[in-house]
Amino acid sequence: MNYSINCIACGHLEKVSIISCSRCSKGLEVKLNKQNEIYNSEESLLLRYRSFLPLSDKKILGRYPNSSTPVIQIYKKNVYAKLEYCTFSASSKDREAFIEIVMAQVLGYKGIVVASTGNMGGALASLCAMFKFPCIVLIPEDTSRNKIRHIEQFGAVVKKVPGTYDDIVPKAIEFANKENMFLASLQAFRFEGYKTIAYELFEKFGKNLPKNIIVPLGDGTTYVGIWKGFKDLKNQGLIDSYPSLIGVQAKQCDPIVSAYINKSPIKFLKNPNTIAQAIRIGNPLDGDYSLRVVEETRGQMFSFKENQILEAQSLLLKEGVDAEFTSALTFCPILFKDIGEGLLLITGPGFKN
Repeated sequence: MNYSINCIACGHLEKVSIISCSRCSKGLEVKLNKQNEIYNSEESLLLRYRSFLPLSDKKILGRYPNSSTPVIQIYKKNVYAKLEYCTFSASSKDREAFIEIVMAQVLGYKGIVVASTGNMGGALASLCAMFKFPCIVLIPEDTSRNKIRHIEQFGAVVKKVPGTYDDIVPKAIEFANKENMFLASLQAFRFEGYKTIAYELFEKFGKNLPKNIIVPLGDGTTYVGIWKGFKDLKNQGLIDSYPSLIGVQAKQCDPIVSAYINKSPIKFLKNPNTIAQAIRIGNPLDGDYSLRVVEETRGQMFSFKENQILEAQSLLLKEGVDAEFTSALTFCPILFKDIGEGLLLITGPGFKN
């Protein structure tokens, strides 16, 4: 293997097959043994940056015919939107899903299971259908019918469960252990796909990256993954500094932002409710890690009211961008805070609302 699995908090070396540190119970991450180079002659971005990923097999990586999602200028000068819904499942979660499906197959699992608010379930269902790999999705029963229909149409097994995302995570863990299935979104590999967002932005802008990159915060995984991608680039001397990573949450579900503002430990929110369903997570897996990243990048974090999310979504439509409510949150710092420029990560489309 070209990687090890380490605790994100204490650094303890762990086995691939577990999801939390046996010493301190914190989450795990991938540490690459070395990074070599960018293979500029390759057509696929995954192949160009394969030395930055836990998968280096060209044949395996070549199975994902990816292309970079578009970046457009909107609203005013130096405000951009990266349209992550221009993927197989219309979500940025495709990036994580591909890496986790392949790792599940490489490690010998017979299928994959996930607790999802919707988008990760859709991404796994789409790509599992492509790769003929069994997929089970546990999802809150009050999830948008459009999201549930989207998952089911790919042939994945959907189990609708009472409660919130936080309630169904233990059920997904139990199911995965019982059925010997790979548990997606909780394994150390969860960050790796999102690193490619940073690589794409580097290829688009070079060293002149947007000053701010605005990311929705649910578990915090995407936010941390993007930073890890920029860290790879910085370690190779390809960029001089990090862009500021700005994290956004709905005020009715903002455990990470509240901890950031109050300089306090993250407090678990029971039964949170917001129109931004994709990030309706009261006990964020990578919340503590996100708080480290916001300091590392000299970023900021904000939360916004429901009416502000609706206004942002409406104004994005006037820019030609049909954003899911969760994604519309990324426009809020531009509209309602003193953030004059930046790139919005539009993680999903409005039809999923």
